[in-house]
This record gives sequence, C-alpha cells and structure tokens, in this order.
Amino acid sequence: VFVIVARPHQGSHPAPNRMDDYEGSPHENEEWIDIWERIKEDDPDTKGLDLCGSENDAQNFTDEDWEQLGRDISNNTHLTHVSLYHGALDDRKMSFLFRGLTRSDTI
Repeated sequence: VFVIVARPHQGSHPAPNRMDDYEGSPHENEEWIDIWERIKEDDPDTKGLDLCGSENDAQNFTDEDWEQLGRDISNNTHLTHVSLYHGALDDRKMSFLFRGLTRSDTI
C-alpha cells in the first residue's frame, strides 16, 4: 500500500532528488531516468518518489509520460509514498496519472 500526496505550494520544500540545473525533457536527464527505472524495475531499495512541479522534469512530462508513470507506480510493490507537490499535478495530468494507475495488473 502506498500513499499519493499532492501538496499545494507552501514555500520552499526541496525534493530529495532535486535537479536544480536540469533543462530539457525528463528523458534527457540521467538521474530522473535512473529513478524511474528503479520504480519500473520494482527495486526494493526505492521506497518513495518526490516530484516537484516547479522543476522541469515534471513540467515537461507528456500525457503519455504521466500515464506510464502511473502504471509503473501501480506495478511497484516496494513504494510506500509518492509525493507530488508545488503544482506537479493539475486536473489533466492527474487524469492521465490515474488512468495509468487503474490500468495496472496489480490494482
């Protein structure tokens, strides 16, 4: 069981995997790709995902990226929390994320 937390912007709250100098699509950033791969591969050492909406990695997600992230999260058996904050989700992005979550074989 994991919890998805969507928090409103309330001042500075850096994510553990913050990428301050990141520019470009999320697929161009090796650190983000590594995090996503660990989630996809169900890495037992990856317990959580913190995604800040003010960073380019979240801003540049396509609808398909959000849906795939939802599938990968839902198929992961080790995640205990997913934190999306500083505007990472709007109604449109949330609908694609949850579409991916509900298309999972494990939910």
